[in-house]
Amino acid sequence: MPKRPHYLIAAAVLVALFALEITLDRSWARGDILRHIVLDVGLFGLVFGPLAWWLVFRPLLNLETSQEHDLSLLSRALTATSNAVFITDRTGNIAWANEAFSKMCGYEIEEILGRNPRFLQSGLQSPAYYKEMWATILSGQSWVSETVERHKAGHTYTVRQTITPIMDELQQITHFVAMHDDITALKEAEARMQHLAHHDALTGLSNRVLFKDRLKQALRLAKRSRETLALLYIDLDRFKQVNDSLGHAIGDELLKAVARRLRRCLRESDTVSRLGGDEFTVILQNIHSAADAAKVAGKIIEALDKPFQVQGNEIQIGSSIGIAIYMRDGESVASLMQAADAAMYQAKTETGSCYRFYAADPDRPAEPD
Repeated sequence: MPKRPHYLIAAAVLVALFALEITLDRSWARGDILRHIVLDVGLFGLVFGPLAWWLVFRPLLNLETSQEHDLSLLSRALTATSNAVFITDRTGNIAWANEAFSKMCGYEIEEILGRNPRFLQSGLQSPAYYKEMWATILSGQSWVSETVERHKAGHTYTVRQTITPIMDELQQITHFVAMHDDITALKEAEARMQHLAHHDALTGLSNRVLFKDRLKQALRLAKRSRETLALLYIDLDRFKQVNDSLGHAIGDELLKAVARRLRRCLRESDTVSRLGGDEFTVILQNIHSAADAAKVAGKIIEALDKPFQVQGNEIQIGSSIGIAIYMRDGESVASLMQAADAAMYQAKTETGSCYRFYAADPDRPAEPD
């Protein structure tokens, strides 16, 4: 049987109640004003009471129930999400946090509530960073950034955070909701890729790309401050025989050992690189004269002349070093590299295990100042 529309049922009820009022008024309340009033009030309630319930109170109750359901659903969703979420009041004190946030920072929920998130600060962000953040969110805008926080255990971790203001019906900020996404593994992977792009995979020294960039910066600084700069090209003597007789695995271990000895011969401010094969370079910044470069070269030759112990093998090699001085032998990256390379080949063709300064005229070798 088809359903009748609600408004037809309501109209039929109203007609029936009005008919009842007329009938009772005629048969029972005739001439009695008090009874007439009571009857009219009662019938008015019967007629308009259900109507008021249906049109006013029932929607309000449904709205309140719907809002409670939505809030309950939102609370369960924020609690269950894998993203770290916390809510602060307008002053920044944490009023609510989920378990994911507790797990991320290492603090229990009881240790978090009521505290300002500054207890997680690592000290790696400047005061200007937080000043800009507060200016942004207090203006009603969301703030998205990467920040380094400190775990309860003491180590740091990196998060991508989004802070969003929550406003009331008057558009006044009452709370802030913050979401943290741990990107520590991603940042570490990026750092590893960046390192591999600029460092030699075998020795960990700067590779050719980073070497040229460092040399370009060093030349710019030397020009501005009028400092002396030297470039050393180092080629290992008898390295090919090691590879041919003992194998490339031994050769690789030997190159690692050479890199360690080179580092010990230099200052922290100096740059040592492996260009490839058995060729290394050294950038000596802020030296007083070419004689300082000669001293470093002699120190390197002495260090590399000592026997190496590699996987039970005693290996004796040497090194030939070419030296070029900024301004005297070249002013650009290319010209200085070419001069140092030429000087290195000059040393190698003579006796080996020695150094030579670049000289435009090979018959008249340049001497240190």
